[in-house]
Amino acid sequence: FFKLLNVNVLISQLPQKVADKLYQKKINAKIISLPHGMSERNLIKKINHSSRNIDIGNRSQSYAFYTGNFGRIVTIPEFIKKIKKQKLNIDFSQEINKRLKTKDWFKFLKTCRSTISCESGSFYLQWNDTIRNQVNKIMKKRPNTSFDYINKNFLKNSKNYVSGNIVSARHFDAIASGTCNILVEGSYNNTLVPDTHYIKLNKNLSNWKEVIERVRDKKETEKIAKKAFTHCLENHTIKKRINELFNKL
Repeated sequence: FFKLLNVNVLISQLPQKVADKLYQKKINAKIISLPHGMSERNLIKKINHSSRNIDIGNRSQSYAFYTGNFGRIVTIPEFIKKIKKQKLNIDFSQEINKRLKTKDWFKFLKTCRSTISCESGSFYLQWNDTIRNQVNKIMKKRPNTSFDYINKNFLKNSKNYVSGNIVSARHFDAIASGTCNILVEGSYNNTLVPDTHYIKLNKNLSNWKEVIERVRDKKETEKIAKKAFTHCLENHTIKKRINELFNKL
């Protein structure tokens, strides 16, 4: 597609090194990395977690196994299972029919003290889609194949791929809403600092009890939400991304 268009500039949400590795020598274009940013359209005016009735909330959907997004496919669902018996008000769903439109999404976030998420994208991104085709072939033959099987027999044995995991717009949506992010450990395009701008959840869930204790503390979640809000307002708004783009051009 890029070859066909013969574009002069390609803008990628991937980190610069990853985008260069994926696209260089394949297309004749200047490659610019530009991650997601925070919209200023729905900014909350005051962050007050004592008035929010949902402790942990989110709306998402499960990713295809070929993405290898362990956080979305394994860590988050297992985390939700573990905390169901905790005395917390949890409103979490991965069902498509429970997804929310933009206005309702921000309204929902503003009732949550925290939200659980992970990096977006495919951890096994290829130019030729070999991994995706192999996994899809298996899933078509055996729809009940587990992610563990796919991970051990296909993903971990794969070659010639880049990790396309990135910070997502939903992370900035939460911050704009004054909601504390609980994020599965990752790089997030180096835009956010763990345990300063969000609560870090280890991929193997080894610190899940510690995470829950921090979530129980309304002053703690409010403090993190405020720090993230100030940080992103100063450094990671969409307006700043546009200015950054023009400077790079």
